Amino acid sequence: MTKPYATLKKEHLADYHHFFNRVKLDLGKTEAPDLPTDERLKRYAEGKEDKNLEILYFQYGRYLLISSSRTPGVPANLQGIWNPYLRPPWSSNYTTNINVEENYWLAENTNLSEMHVPMMGFIKNIATTGTATAKTFFGVQNGWAACHNSDIWAMSNPVGDFGSGDPNWANWYMGGTWLSTHLWEHFVFTQDKKFLKEEGYPLMKGAVQFCIEWLVADKNGKLITSPPPLQKQNI
Repeated sequence: MTKPYATLKKEHLADYHHFFNRVKLDLGKTEAPDLPTDERLKRYAEGKEDKNLEILYFQYGRYLLISSSRTPGVPANLQGIWNPYLRPPWSSNYTTNINVEENYWLAENTNLSEMHVPMMGFIKNIATTGTATAKTFFGVQNGWAACHNSDIWAMSNPVGDFGSGDPNWANWYMGGTWLSTHLWEHFVFTQDKKFLKEEGYPLMKGAVQFCIEWLVADKNGKLITSPPPLQKQNI
């Protein structure tokens, strides 16, 4: 409130360009006319070449991540920061069976590693709640679990339309292992050994411990991911 508009705009552009201008994409010469975006999309849908539209779409993804992944421990959700609803679709939550991971596939390989940091903080938070979930829901004493849906409070327990959800999506407990791939990806690109030692590796180890302890032996001695049915006992 104390800063004039011109000052705010200048500071915003300096901050934004610091990240955005790191990467340029050149797909070669294009024969496409310089049209408004909506007309270009219609033209592209007809199968016509427009390399500049492809570049625009690439940079648009980077713009979205720069603009919506700046809060520590709170990664970009399904609506980003552009949600106009009191109760948005999917509650603006994090769907860990692809959606939140998909938001961050471009973080490291388009030179936006700093935008990946909120995701690292979120994984640390959900590992904390997930430790309790592993014990109370699955009887696993070591490691942590995350199910298919979470929120800014790092909910990790199973959810599914108050018990009426289809098991095809409601009974999915591999969020921890999939999220852990982001920890390794962050290390691969940054080579930050301090991060790997103090944060990344302990979190990945916990996700693996859950998987190992969740396995049970069936009647043939094979390890499976669901307990075998209880044998009838004479009473």
